[in-house]
Amino acid sequence: MFFSFIKNKLFSKKGIFIFLFFSYLLLPLFASESTVPDIVFTFQQPTYLTDKNPLLSEFTCDITKSECRVNFDLSLSFTGSFHSSDFVCLLDFGLGNLTGEEAKCNPNTVIFTGSSDYTVRFKIIQKTDPNIFLERVLIIHS
Repeated sequence: MFFSFIKNKLFSKKGIFIFLFFSYLLLPLFASESTVPDIVFTFQQPTYLTDKNPLLSEFTCDITKSECRVNFDLSLSFTGSFHSSDFVCLLDFGLGNLTGEEAKCNPNTVIFTGSSDYTVRFKIIQKTDPNIFLERVLIIHS
């Protein structure tokens, strides 16, 4: 009896419509596709770090250089269906002051001075909904 109900109701035109309608509503809740790109960066020149592997989360300044210069580029974050024009990049270099580079996905070189640890935060935010974002945190040992 149960199977005949399923056969008669679910496979009817109305049943298929209801199934498709609820699938359309519920699919975004279970979809694994990201709405914000992964934060991927590279180092441009000049960058004076002992290891420039972008998969690391901590970096040490090259002590053979007089200044610790780092030049980040987040443009590799925007590939495939992710376009930089749909997102805002916010950067905090942990310097305690503004450098003018905080809203750029490809900022100019930043100089880390003194013997300190700096917490650098990259945030990529969806322009249409600022509540949708991804953040990555790095440490620079100067």
